[in-house]
Amino acid sequence: MRKLVGTLGLVGSLTGCVPATIVATDGPRVTYAWNGDETRLDRVYSLATSYCNGWHAPPRLVGDEVEGKQHRTTFACVPPPTMPFNGLRL
Repeated sequence: MRKLVGTLGLVGSLTGCVPATIVATDGPRVTYAWNGDETRLDRVYSLATSYCNGWHAPPRLVGDEVEGKQHRTTFACVPPPTMPFNGLRL
């Protein structure tokens, strides 16, 4: 189900037509392949944001393998830390 939501988010975000493709997904991790001549990292990050919306977590850049102008960039959907409520008095 989350892959479907991520895919639909990807399709919805392609209105700007970012030339990057998902080459691997593993739960809350997604890897995009893209060319540095055709797009920039911030545009690929926007695709990762759409993918991670299904996980209710912002994307974090995990790695970027570069061969010439070809990139394979991996993002992980990492939820923000929660507040501890042990010592909280209401």
